[in-house]
Amino acid sequence: MLRHLLPAVAVVSLAACALDAGSDELAVVDGSAEAVGVLRFLNSAAADVATLDDAAALDVRAARNIVAHVRGVDGALGTADDDLLGDLAELDAIPYVGPVAIDRLVAYVRTIGGVPDLDVEGVLLTQAEAAAIVAVASGATLAELDDAAGLDARAARGLVERRPFADVFAVAAVPYVGASALEKLRVFAAAWQAPPTTACDPQLRAGMRACVEAQLADDPGLAIDDAAAICADAELLGPVFDAACGGALPPGFCALSYEAFYLTAVPPCVDALAAELAPLCRAQADCGAAPMRCSGFAADETSALGGCVDMRARPGEGDDCHAHADCGAGLICAGLTLGGGGICVADWMQASYTTDLPRVIPAGAGAAIASTLLVIGQASVPMDLEVSAELTGVDPRRVRLVLADPSGVEAVVWDGATGGSVLPARMIALGAISRDDNVNGTWTLTATTLGAGAAGVLTSWQLHVTSRWD
Repeated sequence: MLRHLLPAVAVVSLAACALDAGSDELAVVDGSAEAVGVLRFLNSAAADVATLDDAAALDVRAARNIVAHVRGVDGALGTADDDLLGDLAELDAIPYVGPVAIDRLVAYVRTIGGVPDLDVEGVLLTQAEAAAIVAVASGATLAELDDAAGLDARAARGLVERRPFADVFAVAAVPYVGASALEKLRVFAAAWQAPPTTACDPQLRAGMRACVEAQLADDPGLAIDDAAAICADAELLGPVFDAACGGALPPGFCALSYEAFYLTAVPPCVDALAAELAPLCRAQADCGAAPMRCSGFAADETSALGGCVDMRARPGEGDDCHAHADCGAGLICAGLTLGGGGICVADWMQASYTTDLPRVIPAGAGAAIASTLLVIGQASVPMDLEVSAELTGVDPRRVRLVLADPSGVEAVVWDGATGGSVLPARMIALGAISRDDNVNGTWTLTATTLGAGAAGVLTSWQLHVTSRWD
């Protein structure tokens, strides 16, 4: 396999060139990088009369004749009367095209990056063409590679199975991908458009996270990364797709075919899930050596995971405080929302937990919808509990929000009957929720409609927690 940059070939300066318009000699060798670049450009949609006349500085008669030759009587590419240029001799035979015109074309094509500088399996490619091949090989569907690009079915399957690709040489290393396949990919890539990139959809990410938890529950010895890899499999994601697309708020990927969904919607969620799982653990070995410790497991056993936390002792831990500034390095003042000051605790004993799974708030009165999020990696009992929520399409005055801890004990954090028309940025949870019960586990926010009105959405909510050891 050839993996090298082509040697630079000097372009003969037009000013110094001894050839004139009447000479029969060409300064460019057929089959060279310059010749390949010029012919590919002239056979493309970019080579219209205006570009050839103005940008490439050809005689207007030469420009018109080249376009007429390539595109035929109908003036359109991709139709039956096209006559694409096969070599320099064919180009040179066009009226008003000679060595000077070809030299000018070489100079122009070089300025637009159209002269190949890579040789891959004997196929000359520009950097842009190589990048386009990588994009197609990494993103096109199996049907596109097999049918539209015209690859051997074994090459198409190999590309899909080995994606993504770091560079064009990795593409060329796939079995049954040789010079012919690379040339087909180069041609196909020029017109191929990748599906629009998408952020990770929260419903898909939540389904993949639930899958991870199920895998870990079924196999106590399974590593977290291995569980995540299993849950990126197309077969296991089928139920996630069906559940999300059968819900009240189907995500955008429901409009795609399943194959397109898997190729476009899943990869961002693989990355998002990996980032979500990175600080978590199921055993001490996941956290390395002391002072790191795998701690903060859900008391209600809704998750097999805890968090890797730094358990080193910090000077001033346990001291009384009235502000964060009262505590030393690596400490925060917990309990400030409870009144009467707080205590200094390790800074890992605070975190914000968010769910962005949308839930429909019905139009009728007395309807209740519940949304949950998981708190893990905290100490043992809660101190500060602050809720933020985003409601869209619904008047906050017709909604009551109630927070429940993992034991099911509740506290009203917002009552639209008395609270007004604007939700506070943070709502403090007091009420019956014990500060001596478990903090780690599933917390629930229930939205209940107090009266009839327009349907809306609980778009997301967040629970900010500080904790301590009991």
